[in-house]
Amino acid sequence: MVEGVDNKEPTSPRIADGEFIEDECKFLPPPKTVAHPRLFLVREKGATEFVDEEQLEYLFMCNKKNDEVLASSKRVSIENEQTTSHLYLRKQRAFNANEPSHLPANSIPRLPQALEMVN
Repeated sequence: MVEGVDNKEPTSPRIADGEFIEDECKFLPPPKTVAHPRLFLVREKGATEFVDEEQLEYLFMCNKKNDEVLASSKRVSIENEQTTSHLYLRKQRAFNANEPSHLPANSIPRLPQALEMVN
């Protein structure tokens, strides 16, 4: 290790708040919006996603505005603690498996009508 490196501040342009940034360490400004991290607890019987209050408020707002979503809530007891369980179901439209409307027509492979013998 070079002597005196730990106590020496590198030469670099000064910024008004007293911090310094070397030319190799320049970075873009932070984004205006930041996505919340997604936290999952995976167990043998299934998985649970944990969200914070802001994420829940956004979920409730979006589902309240959507006419295709059926909402239900009920009081439940989990480990002797009273809480509210919310359930959201999206209405299913008519669905034809042979001609799905959400996929482009050329994305579905055509199956042969007759199979040929292969030796």
